[in-house]
Amino acid sequence: MNETYHNEKLSFGEIDFLNDVEKIQGKPIPKISSLQSEKSFIDNGKKKTYMQNHYGYTVKNGTINGLNLIPHDRDRETLKSIDLGVPLINLPESIGNLGNLKRIFLMNNQLSELPDSIAKLKSLEFFDGCYNNLTHLPKTFGGLKNLKELILNDNQLTSLPESFGKLENLEIVNLNRNIIREIPESFGNLKKLEKLEFVANRLISLPENFGNLNSLHILNLESNQIKSLPKSFKRLRSLIELNIFRNKIEIFPDELSKLKNLERLNISDNKIKEFPKSVGNSRSIKILNFSANEIKEVHESIGNLKTLETLYLRSNKLSSLPNSLEKLKSLTTLQLGFNKFIKFPESLLMIPKLKYLSILNTQISSVPESIIKLTHIEQLSLDGNQIEVLPSSIGSLTTLKALSLWSNRITNLPESFWNLKNLEGLTLNENNLTTLSNNIANLMNLKRLRINSNKLSKLPSSMWKMKHLELLEIENNPWNDDWKEISGLGREDILIFCKKREPIQILLILGKNDENQLNVENLRSFLTSQEEISQLTVFNDFSVKNTSSKSLNLNNIHLVLFYASQDSLFNSMIFKDMIKHVKEEGIQIIPIKGSDVSWGDLAEVELSRELGLEHSKDDIHQFCENLYEYILDFKHSVDLIDREQGKFDKSLLVFRTIIKEHISKSGFKNLVTQRNDKCTDILNQYKNGEISQEEFVHQFGTLIKDTSN
Repeated sequence: MNETYHNEKLSFGEIDFLNDVEKIQGKPIPKISSLQSEKSFIDNGKKKTYMQNHYGYTVKNGTINGLNLIPHDRDRETLKSIDLGVPLINLPESIGNLGNLKRIFLMNNQLSELPDSIAKLKSLEFFDGCYNNLTHLPKTFGGLKNLKELILNDNQLTSLPESFGKLENLEIVNLNRNIIREIPESFGNLKKLEKLEFVANRLISLPENFGNLNSLHILNLESNQIKSLPKSFKRLRSLIELNIFRNKIEIFPDELSKLKNLERLNISDNKIKEFPKSVGNSRSIKILNFSANEIKEVHESIGNLKTLETLYLRSNKLSSLPNSLEKLKSLTTLQLGFNKFIKFPESLLMIPKLKYLSILNTQISSVPESIIKLTHIEQLSLDGNQIEVLPSSIGSLTTLKALSLWSNRITNLPESFWNLKNLEGLTLNENNLTTLSNNIANLMNLKRLRINSNKLSKLPSSMWKMKHLELLEIENNPWNDDWKEISGLGREDILIFCKKREPIQILLILGKNDENQLNVENLRSFLTSQEEISQLTVFNDFSVKNTSSKSLNLNNIHLVLFYASQDSLFNSMIFKDMIKHVKEEGIQIIPIKGSDVSWGDLAEVELSRELGLEHSKDDIHQFCENLYEYILDFKHSVDLIDREQGKFDKSLLVFRTIIKEHISKSGFKNLVTQRNDKCTDILNQYKNGEISQEEFVHQFGTLIKDTSN
């Protein structure tokens, strides 16, 4: 007979159950189209998907076939909790009325037990009761003959009923994080079981007939108290993955070497003292983890593992490695950190396809030149050792993409180091580096650079060229006074700072008769000895006889100094042509006014008084110092490398110079107020995109200058 539950025709038994749950929940149980639906969100630029739960029941052919009674869920995109219902403290006996139920979700409730009537759910295939307070399962639980997947992780189960072995169609079981001490003998009857997870329980042993689980592919026994495995274990011929991490195994079970299909074995964090010879009999092993044991020596038989791709031997007592490693033709990943190595284990250099090598926190003090043999290496981690010097051959590791040398004693890097052009990640934190070469710019693919906690007083100015750099960490270095401000800057601003300190090439234009006036040789010697000037080229009357202004190569010139005199301004057209050519190329010019010309004369060739200085021949050394300081100030304010940016920077510098010069003049404020309309007009033109930044600065500066004259 049928009745209705909120207009939905169902059987009496199903309606009784829904009414029972409604009394507990205090609200009707909704009919839904699906128990879960796939949702997606973007995380760090990548699309991710997950299953969102929906509270209620589903109906097929007029009967309930799905039930989701979880009280709350989490939206993975917003990380906010979604309230779906009141937590269930008990499940009504009437649950047994849902004879056609196939899937049930009960996670995140407060159930301490399940009713015996649950065994009546003969059609049930999927049961999820994780994150409850279940202490036991009913003795009748084995009546769920069609159950294929059982999820009961994060409960308080202390044991399993003997009837558990009657779940003959069970394929997947998750019992992680309970307090189960033993598995019943009947467990061996689960002939269709493919995946079993028993993480963080209190198992001491496995039943003797455990080897009867001949369909088992994945077994996870992590964090239990198992000391040995039953002899029948060797019959698990379908086992592909075994995790017995963090147990109490002291002797490697030989049964494991007889598992011919085993590909992934994690037996780390046990108490194994000897690396077993029998490991060499494992024909299919691809990933082998012996980390965190007490192994002092690796047996030569390891060379028999022809399929081995990844080997973890961290946190043991190893001081050497066998030569048989060279036979590991498939090995690409090797981790050896936290061992007793004093010397770099050179036998590993013979592994033909090694790509990822990690040797952390040992007593290794040097790296051999023979490291050049790692012709396929992509990631190399040597953190926490005592390395002081790197071999020059390291520069030949051209396949290297990530190198970490955190916490060593390295004082400098070999010049060959900068040949690592495929390097994308470099970590040099906590060393004794005092300088980095300007050749660091050769690492054009570098994305991540960490150089915290060294003894660096400055950075290479060439770093501005590292266009792919995404992460730059430079904290805790003793920067000198000129570089201290970078400690508070972000990556982009640090690179700009470096760019403005890149050594530049200067062209000095002057008349032949002006060389003595300016004392050119002393000036050249002084300027080229400074850190931020690499070259000074002189263009004079002699140069004019051998070249024209147009034929002079200005590609590498960053700044022009023009010595303005009667000779250079009025006695030859070539100098005016040269100034015009320099401006057309977008190169910045600093005029130096000689004593025989005026600033008005320079204005005729459009050279700004605001960005010039006067020559003083009374003290040549003092003039050289003043000129260099002026060049530095100009260089740090104006981009001399990006000529387009330099145009704007120069206009801004002129603007600031005019403001500084005229702001204190009498009546300036009143005059600016009188020209308020013009100021507003210029601002609006810039705001509306009618004039460029450069033109805005130029017009505003001119307005202020005219106002104060």
